[in-house]
Amino acid sequence: MVKLKNALLVPMVIGLVAYGGVKGYLYFKVKQGLDRIVALAAPVATLKYGAIETSLTGAISVADIKATPIGAATGMTIDQAELKGRGVAFLLDVAGGFNMNQPPEQLHLSVSRMRIPMGSDYLDAFGLKVAGQPHAMCSLGGLLAQTGVEQLGFQQLVADASLRYDYSQRAGEINFVMDYAMAGLSNFGMEMSISGVPQPGTLVSGAIPQIKQMIVRYQVDQGYTQRVIESCAKQAGQDRSSFVSALFNQEPGYFVKNIGFVPGEGIRFTLRHLLTQPGELRITLSPEGAIDPGILSAYKPQDLLRVLGVNASINGQPVSDLSFTLPEGGEKLASLFGDGVALGPEKGVQGQAKGSSAVKLVRTRYIATPVGELQRYIGRDVRVFAADRDEPQQGVLVAMKNGQLDLEQRLHGGKMTLYIQASKIERVEVLRRVAAALAE
Repeated sequence: MVKLKNALLVPMVIGLVAYGGVKGYLYFKVKQGLDRIVALAAPVATLKYGAIETSLTGAISVADIKATPIGAATGMTIDQAELKGRGVAFLLDVAGGFNMNQPPEQLHLSVSRMRIPMGSDYLDAFGLKVAGQPHAMCSLGGLLAQTGVEQLGFQQLVADASLRYDYSQRAGEINFVMDYAMAGLSNFGMEMSISGVPQPGTLVSGAIPQIKQMIVRYQVDQGYTQRVIESCAKQAGQDRSSFVSALFNQEPGYFVKNIGFVPGEGIRFTLRHLLTQPGELRITLSPEGAIDPGILSAYKPQDLLRVLGVNASINGQPVSDLSFTLPEGGEKLASLFGDGVALGPEKGVQGQAKGSSAVKLVRTRYIATPVGELQRYIGRDVRVFAADRDEPQQGVLVAMKNGQLDLEQRLHGGKMTLYIQASKIERVEVLRRVAAALAE
């Protein structure tokens, strides 16, 4: 019996010693790296940190981080920052430095309760000067960018942030997910899927990774909009409704100064809805073909809507009109699009675009689509007509697998997923962009 106990005790002791050794090694390497960062930042800021925790499940966390610019009375604080991967191998990669020829398959960085003092002097001390002057709080640009919030009593910004990526080497795909939430102000989220990623350590001639899909979500806090519009309306000597109406009844130059372009009726409605009835603004990019990122900057924004397959919705309702005009003509490189280019009007010209016999406006409408092609429209708004229902079911197509469609519907206070068997579907319509030519 004693021998049996000893036989069991020995591997347990060895395991505990090994566990303690790995934990100690990881703690030392993480602390060594943090101390190196502290030394590098010393000329401009004082960095302090508290407890360091490691978990053999693949997590490293650092608590009570504080960054104070030299000469400043206060600094930015973070309750906890955590980096997670897959298991001990990830932790050892962190300790030894990442091998860029073999990046980790999964990485998740989260920052909890980041507190940033208000005031430009604090940002200037870090060398983070904002280019140009910020918009006034009560302008359209100020309301959308949430500038001047200290006038509403905010003394600091409190935020939670999360960034994650999953890399499938076999499939050559990377998925990014980012979330950023500022307490009492807004929430921002982004999901992006990229395909055609070369194998690590290889160079594929002419291969360009492609964006399969990108989803952007933005939500404004209702308490903020109520307070800021109430305050701005009072300053202007107007009621809330009149103040908001005046924001969107401006000359083109006002919109250009505030948001960089002149929005059409659909975008104006969406922005107004975002400020007066806060909910979720959702923008989806689903390119239907290969896109060369190197030449995207040469395209006019109007054309990018079509090329990138842009769709938008506010509180689950599709925005069918995404038309807008620019402060200047943008005919450069329009020949890349051939006869199908959607040109906007030149500066000071209403209607016909220069060098074109017709103006082509891009609209969205529901188009019947074969079930077999739905995989390429994941993330789009769809309407499903089933044999056992009189009315269509409408929502965002989030998945299609094993003969089943997963349809996400936005409801007050949350969302719900419908599961529809493909065998019961009579017709599916996808909200897609189409160009309509208007003669002179």
